[in-house]
Amino acid sequence: MTSVQPSVQPPAGLDVLNARNSAPSTGFDLLLRAWKQLQVSYYGGKYSIERLFALEEYSKKTPSSRAIAVCLATPFPTVVVVLIQESIPLQDPTKGWRENYGFWLRAAILALVIGRVVVDQMNSFIGVLVSWKRKLLLSVCAAVIFAFAAAFISAHKVFPVPFFVLTLVPLFYAIFAVIFRLVAGERVFRQMVASRVEFIRYIKFLVAENVVACTYPAYEALFRLAQGTQYQLPVIFLLPIMKMALRNMMLQCAVHMEDMTPEAVIFTVDFFNAVYVSSCMQSATSLVSVVAIIATDLSQTAFMLYGLHQRTTRILQRLRQSVGGSGSYNLLSAPCCLCLNPERFERQTRNGIRVYSCLPHVLSMDKKKVLEKLDQVPHAQNYSKKAPKVSFNLRLPYRVEAIDRVANASQQATGTLSSRKNSESFTARRLVLGESFETLFSLECLVVTSYLEAVTSMFYCCFVLVMVHLPSSRYHVELTGITNDNAGSKVQ
Repeated sequence: MTSVQPSVQPPAGLDVLNARNSAPSTGFDLLLRAWKQLQVSYYGGKYSIERLFALEEYSKKTPSSRAIAVCLATPFPTVVVVLIQESIPLQDPTKGWRENYGFWLRAAILALVIGRVVVDQMNSFIGVLVSWKRKLLLSVCAAVIFAFAAAFISAHKVFPVPFFVLTLVPLFYAIFAVIFRLVAGERVFRQMVASRVEFIRYIKFLVAENVVACTYPAYEALFRLAQGTQYQLPVIFLLPIMKMALRNMMLQCAVHMEDMTPEAVIFTVDFFNAVYVSSCMQSATSLVSVVAIIATDLSQTAFMLYGLHQRTTRILQRLRQSVGGSGSYNLLSAPCCLCLNPERFERQTRNGIRVYSCLPHVLSMDKKKVLEKLDQVPHAQNYSKKAPKVSFNLRLPYRVEAIDRVANASQQATGTLSSRKNSESFTARRLVLGESFETLFSLECLVVTSYLEAVTSMFYCCFVLVMVHLPSSRYHVELTGITNDNAGSKVQ
């Protein structure tokens, strides 16, 4: 049957709805959206299902006292290493490399810690299993040989070597590679070479870590040069930009290990950022500088909290609709319920969602069996056929009375609106599992960042208060001008 465009326009309600949906976003919304896409905490990745189950079981079985004890004990190894290192006295550098035994002992301790961290990261990235005895032997041998090699260079060149840690990093990794080949054995070394893709990713991650370690000392030098000048505020505002760029660089190196990303990125970039923010605030010479540093740091947290609040509210409502029932589900229990229900799980779009985590987790046997079943579930690629189709075709038969054309157009427009809402609701329910995993990832990043910044700031304050009583404090550049009398006011 021939059809033509109706002479009567669709109801005004459609125009209002379309105008509302296509209305341009405000400047603040555009800024917030652009800022989110640059943040690891928003754009970094998703939880795996295994990590979701592990977090749910941990939250149910672990008492609050133990969780608090874990938070308090986590910085303890770092505190012990710093105390051991700072308890070794430093000598006058002008006396030469032979008299500065304290410096070489500190260098060996630092190399020992770095060597152990490098081996542990190798296990996570490549899957190379090295016994703890060989790890200890490898770290000790690399540290001792590095200290002797650095002393040899200092004896024939200059002491102290400018930017000692940064300058001699290539030497340390060369020594470490040779010692690793000898200690780990041929089988482990061949396993590393065979895993070429993972090995290249691991090397990129190590390079990124060293870039972070070089960038922040350079920034501190720039900050001290800009103190008291007109460039001080621009240098302060450079700090969050630098932090964002380094975060995204680290993310690109660990994007294939999503569950490890918060720890790999935040415990690297945010740790350095927290240390140098504290150092810059302590050495700032004006109230304006201190206020600017605090404002730039708090503004990032405020943006993150605002965006998370909006997203969490929307996703939690859709999760409860998808789960159904009258239970009081939260952002952790609702995704678990979806994963435990095979019928509801199959309806979800699971692109980018991983069943198993890249990190080991402690799970009950029931959850392990569920993971095995979920790993066998095919992706729901053809569920889009079940979605109601949206049509805006308002063509009507040619020979129809005018009043009928108006009534039919109104009814069809109403049906189109209903069909469109059903389609949007159907799509939203299919995507809610993946979006909830993204939100959990963002929440973990926010919690870890806030925890690390708070702990690092407190640790730095205690470090300053203790160091002013040690004779080696005069060799610390960051403690210049701080004495027993003014240390309390400096850390306030």
